[in-house]
Formats: sequence, structure tokens, C-alpha cells
Amino acid sequence: MRDPNELAGYLRRGEHQMRWSRSDSRRLHLIEGVAEYCRHFPHIRPILIERLQRWCEDDLEAMLYRLTQFDLPHPLTAQRAEFIAFLTLTRRARLLEALEN
Repeated sequence: MRDPNELAGYLRRGEHQMRWSRSDSRRLHLIEGVAEYCRHFPHIRPILIERLQRWCEDDLEAMLYRLTQFDLPHPLTAQRAEFIAFLTLTRRARLLEALEN
């Protein structure tokens, strides 16, 4: 994705099955949901920040590469694995930014 607006839209579409409460009809986006959780449970925030900062990008990319090696009818391609790594690392950076501010 070369267009920053397209990327932003793609990342915004990511919703979880999670809702803040059973009565809430709206699903939470990743960053919004984690930020809300940290507002309710502030002692979790520094733990999440520390664990997100500890991530090793090379380990993620190596794990995804290994998944491309399976002989499957519809294998994970190297190009798709790179895209998954890019999205994961971008979401991680945005989540860290939200938690650190």
C-alpha cells in the first residue's frame, strides 16, 4: 500500500469481536479497545508498553517466513507474509504511540 489514506482506511477497518459490554452494540477497534481497557485498569498500561517494546521484528518476520514453507493447496505467499508483518508492526507502533501519550 503506497497511499497513506488507503493504509489508514485499511487499518481502521480492523475490528475485534470484543465489545466493551454485552449491551454495547458497537465493536471495538484494537487501539480504542486497549486504550479503554487501560483507562479502567491503569496498572496494565506499563506492562503492555514494556511487552510491546520488547517485540523483535526479526522474530515475527522469521515466523511468518516459516509459515510460507508449508505445502498447502492455498499457501501463505511471501508477499502476503510481508504484508502481514507490515500491518502487524504498523498496528504495534500505533498502539505504543497511543499508550505512551
